[in-house]
Amino acid sequence: MIGTSQRGLPQSMSIILLSLLVIAIVLVVAGMLTGFAGLLHQTPLIAVRGSVFTTPSGVTSLVLIHSGGTTVGLNPASTGSSPPPVRFTITAGTGVTAPVALSETSLNRSWSPGTSIYFYQDGKGFWVTDSIPARLSRTATLGPITDMPHDTVTIRIIDVKTNVTVANVVFVPGTGH
Repeated sequence: MIGTSQRGLPQSMSIILLSLLVIAIVLVVAGMLTGFAGLLHQTPLIAVRGSVFTTPSGVTSLVLIHSGGTTVGLNPASTGSSPPPVRFTITAGTGVTAPVALSETSLNRSWSPGTSIYFYQDGKGFWVTDSIPARLSRTATLGPITDMPHDTVTIRIIDVKTNVTVANVVFVPGTGH
């Protein structure tokens, strides 16, 4: 074809554009595999079971055993992302929901598979700890713990970042769990 002009990109520019396209695809795939580089928070998954625990003095508390899943942080005020923090609420048979605070006697700030946490109440409210013996040893300074409610009690585990319920554990009176 005489008199026609064939114009196109120079070979060096084509190589640069193709390289940028490959890099962009790699970044998109890597971002999808890692949750968009931390921009999207994944709600923790936890398998739990619960039972009633009676202290040596005869006071009942509730225990949750982490049977599997994600290690979570027990301090809801934690700003870190590892482990993801959770908070707890307790609803007794009256329907009143109360927050659960982290006890100062808690020895570990995370809850991982195979470990237990204990819920108790005293004159100041409901508390969670990973060591009921540590709490009982401080009765002289913190005051005595009192029986948990003897009606149906529901403990909610809530992901702090998304405010999504991760698990509900219902304790029914007379069943031991």
